[in-house]
Amino acid sequence: MGNKRIILFFLPIALLLSIQFACAEKNNAKHVLSLQECISILLKNNLTLKDRHLTNEQIKLEVDRQRCFNRPQVQGDISFKDNYQVGSMIIPGETTPVSIGSNITSMATVNATQSIYDKRQHLQIEEQKQKVRLSEIKTSITTEDLIYQTGLLYFAINSTCEMEQVLKEQYQLQSSIMSETSARVHNGFALSTDLQQMQVELLDVKSKQASLEMEKIQLINKLKKNLNIDTSDTLVLSDNYKIESKKTLQYPDFYKLSTVQLLQQQKSIDSLNIRKTNALKSPTISLFANYGFQNISLELNDLISDKSCSDVGSVGIKLSIPIFTSGKINKEIAQHKLEFQKHEVEAKIAEEKTNYLNAKAKFYSNKKKLALSEKQKELSEEVLKVVDQRYKNGKVVITDLLKAQEDLLENRVRYTQKNYDLQSSILELLYCQGRIKEITL
Repeated sequence: MGNKRIILFFLPIALLLSIQFACAEKNNAKHVLSLQECISILLKNNLTLKDRHLTNEQIKLEVDRQRCFNRPQVQGDISFKDNYQVGSMIIPGETTPVSIGSNITSMATVNATQSIYDKRQHLQIEEQKQKVRLSEIKTSITTEDLIYQTGLLYFAINSTCEMEQVLKEQYQLQSSIMSETSARVHNGFALSTDLQQMQVELLDVKSKQASLEMEKIQLINKLKKNLNIDTSDTLVLSDNYKIESKKTLQYPDFYKLSTVQLLQQQKSIDSLNIRKTNALKSPTISLFANYGFQNISLELNDLISDKSCSDVGSVGIKLSIPIFTSGKINKEIAQHKLEFQKHEVEAKIAEEKTNYLNAKAKFYSNKKKLALSEKQKELSEEVLKVVDQRYKNGKVVITDLLKAQEDLLENRVRYTQKNYDLQSSILELLYCQGRIKEITL
């Protein structure tokens, strides 16, 4: 009996602790993401893209709305009128004026119309269809820009993490040498100033680490904003952030460039606007029909009154012909033609290969610089090993060792930066080829 009481006492506490632990785990959720996973989250969560997709849906609905104008339109009307004051006149044989008119009139009608020929409306629908395509291209441009920006942020964060690792290893190395130097000073084999120089170098490394930490936090916050991730979540990126560069050397798909597609689509809309404005000179034909009931209450005087109810209806055809517009239509056509010519020139500029060729040259240059930087880093590592051994043997002073360490640190940081430059240039090359969406790790 006592054991059951103990169990019943501790069971709620255990449940409460488990719930708190689960909440803590949720709050400390970690996103360990590759570049492709970042892009997938971006396409799903980014608010700018969501706004663009909603705009696309609005324009598609506008196409359906324009189609409705070509369908039959039916409208019902009901009216009631009380003529509280009507005209009067003196009738021969009467001595007082007699009111003549309808005191109360009520009517109910149904009107139907159907457009038979309206060139402007047909072109309006075509224009809206072209605007749907234009909006989709704008969404594609927004997507490509966001992928490009996210890729640069991703590489910058990883590059910063690599530099942090370099500084951490540098700090450990200098701490080890500082311990050795402290022992040498104690034994009289080194000067106290050597130890002070080592302390200065360690403080310098710590300062660089703090700056890198702040830079990394800022970059991560920017990436979280792009991905629409909660800022309280911990974001951890994959160490494997290299892009396969072989694919970038293929012939560029310029027809996929969204900027070119955008301008070509705009030219199509300009051409439609010219035709639509010209259509203002065209006649329109429509059918109409109406049917209803009319109730009239007629009072001539106090003795004579009449009430009647009759049905009314009519059918017909309406032809509207524009006759004179004061030259407004011709001016609008001239404006649309200028817009067409302007977008034609801009499309030719966008189709130029200058940006692609520059990006390709940058890619090859960064690839060579990375290979050279790697050799410099390896050479600096060998030099440091030799200088370190000579310092331990008392053949060189502390400044020589610090200089070798500084050279290695600079070359390792430079190598990390060149690696980032290469990955960024691959992104830029894919972007200029219109293939940024095809990123694979």
